[in-house]
Amino acid sequence: MRVDGEVHERPEAIRLERYEQHTIEVMVDRLVRRDGIERRLTDSLETALRLAEGWPRSSWSPAPAGRREAQILTFSQHLACPACGLSFDELAPRNFSFNSPYGACPHCDGLGTRYEVDPELVVANPTCPSPRGRSDPSPPPAPSTSTGCSSRWPTPTTST
Repeated sequence: MRVDGEVHERPEAIRLERYEQHTIEVMVDRLVRRDGIERRLTDSLETALRLAEGWPRSSWSPAPAGRREAQILTFSQHLACPACGLSFDELAPRNFSFNSPYGACPHCDGLGTRYEVDPELVVANPTCPSPRGRSDPSPPPAPSTSTGCSSRWPTPTTST
């Protein structure tokens, strides 16, 4: 049993403060990584899933190189993230079909292409002062003015 991160061999020796929050974890099994433990690992994980109501945690010790603490992995049988609460639907073949709304890419709707407006093709002359001249790519009806603006609006003049 592990209480507040500290391993206890005998549950009788544990003293808990009455008005404090405690983390109490049951250690289902201790395994040494080697060949032939697949069945024992499976049984231990199934027991942990049952006891932890689908949210078992696994601790690796000794700690990986460069870490002071053992790495703790949290698993979920509920298709949800224990950290942020994001949940997922049960996986089905339709989730992997590009032409199904469930499996289609949200950006292209499963078509593989997207229709977008290219601002460089729409804006005829970005230096033009009038909005109409900037967004009117058709050729001007009259020769270009001194500002180089292809708008049908009058060219602004400065008065002295």
